[in-house]
Amino acid sequence: MKYLGALLLLLPNLLRAQHLEKHIEQFSLFSNRQWQTDYIVCSNDTIPVLPLKKDVEKDEPYFDPRCKKFINTSGEIGPYGKYIEEYIESKNPEINSEEAKKDDNKKLYNAFMKGDLPGMVNIPNICPNWKLFKKEKKILFWVWTFASMANAESSCNSNAETSGSTGEATERSSGLYQLNKLRANRKWRGVNCKFSEEEIFNPKVNTFCALDIMSEQLLGKHGMYNANGKIYPTNSYWKKLRVRRGRKPGGSIGKLMKKFPFCRGPL
Repeated sequence: MKYLGALLLLLPNLLRAQHLEKHIEQFSLFSNRQWQTDYIVCSNDTIPVLPLKKDVEKDEPYFDPRCKKFINTSGEIGPYGKYIEEYIESKNPEINSEEAKKDDNKKLYNAFMKGDLPGMVNIPNICPNWKLFKKEKKILFWVWTFASMANAESSCNSNAETSGSTGEATERSSGLYQLNKLRANRKWRGVNCKFSEEEIFNPKVNTFCALDIMSEQLLGKHGMYNANGKIYPTNSYWKKLRVRRGRKPGGSIGKLMKKFPFCRGPL
């Protein structure tokens, strides 16, 4: 009876602990869940899941469910994410930005892996941990970044299309990253941007052209846009990443990019 009484006294505490564990499991955003004050700790082999509307507080940015094709709910790289990985892996890390000025080298230059990428650890502090990232984390960052861009541009809908300023079909911005539908208006932007109007809704084709554009942007003064080498704020192809008065740098894309947990949390 003595032991039974002690067990009954402990029972409420055990039930509360079980409820707390269930609560943490329910609201965690990542496949490997460990609770630590105000963020979730991700182990080295964990891929963070894109937060959806149900996962965030009111007024916090979130991804459209269609963006799960970048990173799915099981914490696995989806088909859209694999396009980005394939593109980055095809580049030559030995070519520096000076050598990339030559046309033959530019298509092989890997701007996405630069350790001193402007704007990461300095203003606007996109990713303070950037210089500590190994290759895998950098690729994962770019998957998250392009998911953020596609979310803002098309809600991750590869068949999205705007009406255009004149209503002409060939003027419309189309696909995941809302690229120029008319080939003549984008073919100069990169070797992967020379595809036909009919291919604009192919997610891989659209993604590779978007990566070409971003690569040129990251080249800074050595690239065709004569940019500052930052993801934002800069004179970007995408309006939401441009410098604009009265608006926070990066807009809705920047807010989602900064949600990438490894940039500020433990690696």
